[in-house]
Amino acid sequence: MRKKGVSSIVVIILIILISIIAIVLVWNFIKYLNNSNLNKIAPDLLTLDMKIKSVVMDSENNQLDVVIDREPGKARVVGINFVLGNKENTITKQVDEGIDILETKKFILDIDSEIDIWDIEFVGIAPIVLSVEDSPVVGKIVDICNLGLGAYGNQYRRCNS
Repeated sequence: MRKKGVSSIVVIILIILISIIAIVLVWNFIKYLNNSNLNKIAPDLLTLDMKIKSVVMDSENNQLDVVIDREPGKARVVGINFVLGNKENTITKQVDEGIDILETKKFILDIDSEIDIWDIEFVGIAPIVLSVEDSPVVGKIVDICNLGLGAYGNQYRRCNS
């Protein structure tokens, strides 16, 4: 009686082919991750913290004065996205001006006709930092300040006090 089965040479060739296919698939996946997402990686965003200290609305000049406190963190902030809005409308104002570690800085935002200054109910900040390839990456919103009507008809809010 003759036994029929797969020869050991055929098994070795199949294992080698499967191994080569697996190596090619893994290599292409790693190459894809490196090429497409490396400029989006900014690990320093994980340790970055900033707080809105105060927001003052200057309705005569159609401006918002936003004071920000930068907490300790390694990231190099090269700009800030200010998110302004209310329940129905939200706009983003990008300021290409950084803030150093442990610095308190005042930013003056000119409000265009995109949104009425009296309709702004909140201000949020999202830092812009440099990725590992030195390209700008916008982080998540790290702080939000809700505005309330203050003295003399100006909207003023001291945040995180």
